Amino acid sequence: MPAHGHTNPTLPVVAELSHRGHSIDYWSFEEFRPAIERSGARFRAYPDLPDYEDRQAADNLIRLARLVMEVTERVLPALMAALTAERPDVIVHDALAVWGAYVSRALHIPAVASITTFVVDDRVIRRDPRLVLYGIRQIAAGWPEMLALERIRRSLRRRYGVPPPRAGEMWSIRERLNVVFTSRELQPFGSLFDGSYAFVGPALRDEPGSDFVASGLPSGPLIYVSLGTLFNQRPDFFRAAIEAFADRPEPLVLSVGNAVDIAALGPLRPNVFVRPFVPQLALLQRAALFVTHGGMNSVNEALYYGVPLLVYPQVHDQLIVARRVAELGAGKTLRGRVTAADLRGAAAEVLADPRYRRRAVELGGTLRSSGGAMRAADEIERVASVVTVALERTS
Repeated sequence: MPAHGHTNPTLPVVAELSHRGHSIDYWSFEEFRPAIERSGARFRAYPDLPDYEDRQAADNLIRLARLVMEVTERVLPALMAALTAERPDVIVHDALAVWGAYVSRALHIPAVASITTFVVDDRVIRRDPRLVLYGIRQIAAGWPEMLALERIRRSLRRRYGVPPPRAGEMWSIRERLNVVFTSRELQPFGSLFDGSYAFVGPALRDEPGSDFVASGLPSGPLIYVSLGTLFNQRPDFFRAAIEAFADRPEPLVLSVGNAVDIAALGPLRPNVFVRPFVPQLALLQRAALFVTHGGMNSVNEALYYGVPLLVYPQVHDQLIVARRVAELGAGKTLRGRVTAADLRGAAAEVLADPRYRRRAVELGGTLRSSGGAMRAADEIERVASVVTVALERTS
């Protein structure tokens, strides 16, 4: 926390709603203020919070639940006071932003859940024994956190009179509308979900830095490597990638974040380009292969442009994404300590077999036809219109 992967998909939706004339307040963290204000919303800052960029918490679902409930406990007083006075027509909250769901229920304001990953609820878990086993292991490893989690839940219930979700419900909070930023075809067991789940596909955004692609790279297909924004402190992996693709003709682009010392990666060949951050969408439009951590947004964006994948997951939700990519035939999964030889062999297989790109293109078609930001805005407006009609009938 804060998480780019949970914020970035919402910004094109905010821009679309703002363009349609809606007034939007966006509560978030200070680092997102410029992007939020560019989207047309009024930025509202959460109260000061400790540094919650806790990788150990993110590695365990129960520890992450405790962290989320700590944030909920801290931000609820300010949110309750503000929204009691302002009474918005609709609250749109991230599926992990339990505080948004809590305020909507305490104040009886209709809510929309923004789901930037796969939906993983009891229906999905029951149908996948691997997820059942994974959940048992997560609970066992995070058991000491349960007491702290329950203490916060009891405290919030006493203070506000509404029970917060239990730990198992926090990953599947269901609202009257649930906007899911992928396609029903990509979602595991997608046919299980009713019309309250709007699978809108990725909401692509404008991004700066496209000059890097236009003028800084040789023409033609390229290989792109990124481990995202949170779990990218892996110089060993980036060195392995540089070695793995040493004999390939395509330019190699690596996005390594701010925490990796680029000089420590060693001497670079002329066709290797390493940057802290790069314009991902522009690169994907030229990519022959994307080596990724398996963040939902990155995978959606790659498939949107028909790019096959090597997925090297770092945390739990990425494991599910990686497995789904492999199941659907759009790429391969890498696990454990990955060597240059592992990368080289997996990449050679994906690049040589046209079935991987063909499946990526097919899945991209389902994402492009899902509607994106415009459909998400349409669905949110429907919730708002129901509220408006109800208010008119009671006035």
